[in-house]
Amino acid sequence: MRGERTSQLNLRLSVQEKEALQRKAQAVSLTLSEYLRRCGLRRSLPKVDGGNANIKRQVRQLTGLASVLLRRLNRSCPDEKLKEAAFKLIRQIETFSRQVNAR
Repeated sequence: MRGERTSQLNLRLSVQEKEALQRKAQAVSLTLSEYLRRCGLRRSLPKVDGGNANIKRQVRQLTGLASVLLRRLNRSCPDEKLKEAAFKLIRQIETFSRQVNAR
């Protein structure tokens, strides 16, 4: 996008119209402005069936939390059984994440 010229567009929408557009944008994991840009330029929207976008977002958050947990355990926890349980949980999250991303 470097060197690309941009300009601003102002729209007047009712609150209900804006909320409906925001729900549609969230359903395909886009910001409202990106959703409007893609629709206005007739670009295809990401394919999402049901709640997959929400599931993928939650899996990313869970994976991030698991990595934070692992780092903290490695630094401060002497209990090897607890570390092993955390590793097992993280492996399960990674497996689930691969399955969700393959959809």
